[in-house]
Amino acid sequence: MSRAAILFFASAITCVACASVSTSSYSTDTTHPGSTSTSPHNSLRTRKVAKSFADLLRTPAGAVSTAGNCLLIKTSAEVLLGAAPTPATKAMPQVPEDLVQILAQAPGPARILSPWGRLGPDGRGPVLVTLTRVPVRAARMPTLSLFVTQGELYVRAVQNVAFDLPDSSLSLQDLLRLLAQHSDRNYAIFVTADADLPANELVDALAKLPTNVFVTLCVALPAGTVVPAAPSESTPTASQCEALPEPNATAIEGDLPLTALKAGLSPMQGLATRCMESSSAANHGRVVLALRIADGRVQDVCLVEDEIQHETLATCLVESAKTLRFDPGPPNSFVDVHLPLQLVPIEDPAPTPVCER
Repeated sequence: MSRAAILFFASAITCVACASVSTSSYSTDTTHPGSTSTSPHNSLRTRKVAKSFADLLRTPAGAVSTAGNCLLIKTSAEVLLGAAPTPATKAMPQVPEDLVQILAQAPGPARILSPWGRLGPDGRGPVLVTLTRVPVRAARMPTLSLFVTQGELYVRAVQNVAFDLPDSSLSLQDLLRLLAQHSDRNYAIFVTADADLPANELVDALAKLPTNVFVTLCVALPAGTVVPAAPSESTPTASQCEALPEPNATAIEGDLPLTALKAGLSPMQGLATRCMESSSAANHGRVVLALRIADGRVQDVCLVEDEIQHETLATCLVESAKTLRFDPGPPNSFVDVHLPLQLVPIEDPAPTPVCER
């Protein structure tokens, strides 16, 4: 690369991450988090009333209301899920009856098993499996877990939380006060409850949460559940390199006019968007592609910088870059280029925790 002509061409890519990926700890369902049923059998008269949190999660897919962006829907007769449960594990975990006992046996920050991967530090803390849509950027958000029992709330940090939380129960008013004091940030809150908690009590708690939270319903796993360690963020992908290989000894360093270079690189915006969609990469960040262009084609390509560290995404970007075409230069000439891309998944709006109908 020391002999190469390097041109920096910035291109901001906005993408939608819209499919689920597997966690390393449990086999995950391929249903996208937040998917909804379109069954025509959606009559209030045919549904069994959800009397408890466990009843709510057992709601059959065809009985779920699909109107609007609501997590829970409260009617005059019942409480409904706004979307069918989509567990991050293949089977729906059993809803525990005593969260207080689990919390007593599992000290420390909570760990979350989601379709985007595992959240939270290693340790002995409680383990939650997500059931409803998880924010795409959950890995970068301040994240709390909320355990609702009859008459008491318990809050455990997951990650990136700037305030201290007690090990004992916390009143809803105290939680709201803490969130109000740090209202400059959006929070992901993963919520679970005792199996027999009345659904209306869960509604009463969630309805009071502020607008800067993204609520996901979960089920707690038994205390002592072992989950694999979180993958290291520093592990390079197979497509990463320090520099392109040395060119052939007979190759001549050439040049491409800026207009021709931009024209050849312009398809990469759409290609990168499709890579984000197909790979389900949830994080955002900067990647830099190093390309060697020869005879109008990309001869060599790799990632010299990768903040996202997602193997499927990196491979897709490299393979997509190989399809780019440029004006051919002089015979036996080459041009080396660095292409920075800022990849940002678009976050769907957070669901309203409770809608009244």
